[in-house]
Amino acid sequence: YGIDRRRGFIRSVIISMVFIVCIGIIILATLYFIVVGASLAHTIFAILHLPMTILDNLKDVKWLVFIAALFFTVSAFYYIMPYKKISYKSTLPGTAFSISAFGLLSEGYTLYIKYGIGRSFIYGSLGAVFLVFVWLYIVAIVLILGAEINSALDNEK
Repeated sequence: YGIDRRRGFIRSVIISMVFIVCIGIIILATLYFIVVGASLAHTIFAILHLPMTILDNLKDVKWLVFIAALFFTVSAFYYIMPYKKISYKSTLPGTAFSISAFGLLSEGYTLYIKYGIGRSFIYGSLGAVFLVFVWLYIVAIVLILGAEINSALDNEK
């Protein structure tokens, strides 16, 4: 936004760490619910003797909850992190870009895991681990680009 820093170093570090933890929790929760969520839900529905048709409807809600949590975290990140006081509405374009790009990157990673690993157990696993680091790097770039979009649109006003 082109202004000098007004926060102290300690406050900036604390705010940054809080958002890193929030984004980490969202990513870990997503991975957990993707991996364990279906079997956990089937177990709970079997114990409670609930119809499985409800479970099919909950699959759609799961993604809506994830997108809402990610949207809230990223928009809060773009609202609180700048040194300049900005309106919450001005964070929405960068947030929408970041969420969309995050979804596309995640879908691409899922497709690679599903189809691109190949037959080799060792090289496929190493490729998946390497791709996780590339994915995290690109997600960081996407978050920075979202902030740059917000800044550029704010400067045009």
